[in-house]
Amino acid sequence: MSTLKTNNIEHLDASTPSIQTTIGGGTILAGVSTVSGTLSVGTGTSISSPATNELALGTNDVERLRITSDGKIGIGTNSPGTILDARGNIQFGDGGGFDMNILGTRHQFSINGSEKVRITSGGEVQIANGNLKFSTSGTGIDFSATSDGSGTATSEVLDDYEEGSWTPSIIGSSTAGTYETDDADGWYRKVGDVVYFSFRVDLSDTVTGGGSGSALVSGLPYTVVSNSPGPYRNNGSQQIVAYMYRVPVSRDYAKALPRHGLNTMLILSYDNSSGGAVNQTIEDISIVTTTGTDRVIGGGGFYIAA
Repeated sequence: MSTLKTNNIEHLDASTPSIQTTIGGGTILAGVSTVSGTLSVGTGTSISSPATNELALGTNDVERLRITSDGKIGIGTNSPGTILDARGNIQFGDGGGFDMNILGTRHQFSINGSEKVRITSGGEVQIANGNLKFSTSGTGIDFSATSDGSGTATSEVLDDYEEGSWTPSIIGSSTAGTYETDDADGWYRKVGDVVYFSFRVDLSDTVTGGGSGSALVSGLPYTVVSNSPGPYRNNGSQQIVAYMYRVPVSRDYAKALPRHGLNTMLILSYDNSSGGAVNQTIEDISIVTTTGTDRVIGGGGFYIAA
């Protein structure tokens, strides 16, 4: 036999099936109904059935959580679209760490219903449509888990990639002068601190000139590493000028050497027999070898950026 013990039971209204129970100065008001019934369990807090086979919890007289008839749970929404639909920010753990165990073949993250990132059961991280962006300079992709060569590795973090264009120009080392061009184009690709580049300068038929000293190609997209103790000392670059068409050189062929700590390249000419090099003078660039024909300087290579 069941027993109900209480100090006072009062039936309020025969037309509304509810019971008010006062126990030790506290009051419980329970509305009994199959639909739209509400149980007030404290000031502003409630348990209710807002629709058939649905359950809702509320605080401060506002619904906070709902369980629908098909088992979906909504937090901050009364119409959940998934098994757990939370509107707002969610915090897990106490700062000591966060573990999430996903039972299934994948874990995917979506924004506005569109999948952005997926972690597969094999541990692959897939980005649906976007870029992997590092917000702090010097951070990147760490390859320390891969095997190393026989040397002593100083870093295994790939922290930069960039590609674009630059505008080369011809100047003198002592006096820049003016060397007009019909076209001047440069392209580069930077991987880590290594800059791969190419360029082509079409000098005009007639140039103002006026420069003095060695001939330089100026405008490299990044400053060349300085010639100082440390990585890449005396070996910050190695480029070969691919061609110098109708530009007189002092010897058989020419190269360009990026200058440490600067964004210019020094044009050198070489002797096939001796291999000796001399600086190409800017005065030679001013000479028009064939009237009406452009002179072209171009090439490519790589260097280490500062």
